[in-house]
Amino acid sequence: MDFELSDDQRLLKENARNVLAAEWPTTKVRQLMEHPTGVDEHLWQQMAELGWLGLRIPEAHGGSGLSMTDLVPLAEEFGRALVCGPFTASSVTAAAMLHAAGGELAGRLLSEMATGAKVVVPAVAEPASEHAEGDVQAQAVTMQGHYQLTGTKLFVPHADVADYLIVSARTSPWGGPYAGISLFVVPRHTEGVTLTPLQTVDATWRLYEVVFDKVRLEATALLGALDGALPVLELARRQTCVVHSAEATGVAERALEMATAYARERVAFGHPIGSYQAIQHKLVDMLVEVENARSLVYYAAWALDDDNAEATQAVAMAKAYSADTAWNVTTNAIQVYGGVGFTWECDLHLYHRRALQLHASDGTPAEHRETVARLIIGF
Repeated sequence: MDFELSDDQRLLKENARNVLAAEWPTTKVRQLMEHPTGVDEHLWQQMAELGWLGLRIPEAHGGSGLSMTDLVPLAEEFGRALVCGPFTASSVTAAAMLHAAGGELAGRLLSEMATGAKVVVPAVAEPASEHAEGDVQAQAVTMQGHYQLTGTKLFVPHADVADYLIVSARTSPWGGPYAGISLFVVPRHTEGVTLTPLQTVDATWRLYEVVFDKVRLEATALLGALDGALPVLELARRQTCVVHSAEATGVAERALEMATAYARERVAFGHPIGSYQAIQHKLVDMLVEVENARSLVYYAAWALDDDNAEATQAVAMAKAYSADTAWNVTTNAIQVYGGVGFTWECDLHLYHRRALQLHASDGTPAEHRETVARLIIGF
């Protein structure tokens, strides 16, 4: 299968690399590690002006309606530059949920998200869910024409800058643990909503615990069909996995470039360290991992776009392999640098931290390999 970039995809990738090289040096990443929200509002508005925020939003709502395959090159560049902020959470995950659920509320929010005016993030994971979309303990109880939402959500990305949260909650106790789940759009500043920041290995990747304490929601807050959230959640998660896999590939690619450049420049015993076979073999192994990860990511994106029967397996393979690749390549790049690679001044640790964060997001590689095994075996 030919995954050569089209002219439009190549142009998007090149433009993104140029913009991020000018606007997003690693010094900016370090500054945002200490920033209250970790979001650069100037870059966010620039993303909106460039049309990036609306790439996955349908044209009817002011977006471009591009495919997942079109989005992957941009996501790779975001990984290379260590872009921070709610892009994936809002413009990919939440956008997928809103588009799949449909309705007037979804259309209005999508239009506002495409311009950067509103940020919407998902609040799905729970303390005992282990990334299972249907394992929901939060409850939305019907009470005299409105809903009362109670529960706790974990790992909510950039909840502090979100205007709205898309919350999964159990609305029916019947039909087993994977039925009776609905989605609700909750304004962040609603009474009874409490945010607590969580400590993360990547200080630019802000995650929150969000507690809903008897939050009153009008009937119009329901997103999509009552008890019909599970297919929407599964679709959004697959798309998120592909984007995070592309970011992980970009992280690994940039770490490999940094290690290769250092191997050419660093001289030991009168020769560049890149002239020694031990370093050469390590760099070649890293390159093979990066290229394999990229192939799996593009195949997963194509499978989603094509609604292929192998999409679930392809996404799981891409996430498992790319996450391991980012971890392995950034670790080996630090080894190539030697002692200086362990210092705070060396930018490689920023890439390693992002690799670790991506490794744990949306299920670990071990969980995704289990998914592949189950699909192959057939149970």
